[in-house]
Amino acid sequence: MHERMCAKSRPKNPWEFAHELRATAPQRLRLGTSEPELAALAKCDFVLTELKRQMGRWMLRYLATLEDEVYGAAAELRIYVGQLARGTPSKRALSNLR
Repeated sequence: MHERMCAKSRPKNPWEFAHELRATAPQRLRLGTSEPELAALAKCDFVLTELKRQMGRWMLRYLATLEDEVYGAAAELRIYVGQLARGTPSKRALSNLR
């Protein structure tokens, strides 16, 4: 009985969770902005390219390319979900746009 209760409280297999997260996360994102310097990015679609497990958190990486740009990505959006700092019990979400 005790083993069953421990098994229920145990987190899922990381690969199962990664599969579920990839299936439920948006595959494409579009930014809405009123900032003039970011107006070009509002026309881009950010496509999910990577889902990576890190210590205590997950990172989703989205890349965007402009229609007239042939080489490389126009922008990168990283979304972190989970522990943002080591040793903190709280879990949050954070995003970085480059």
